[in-house]
Amino acid sequence: MTPYYVEWQPTRVNDREPFMEGLLRDVGPSAVEEYIAAVAHTQGDGSASALRTWWALRQAQDERPD
Repeated sequence: MTPYYVEWQPTRVNDREPFMEGLLRDVGPSAVEEYIAAVAHTQGDGSASALRTWWALRQAQDERPD
């Protein structure tokens, strides 16, 4: 038997909508837009399209009168 070194970096799926709700609540709309832009830049427009859809729906929800 011989010793060896291993680094393990597990992957996990983070629920992005609650994260973006927290950004919106704690930091503001510009942080949400910057996050979506960062996702698009690092992971591509395909990954960012669902976030853009969520953001558009969330903005429309805020604009509706009660």
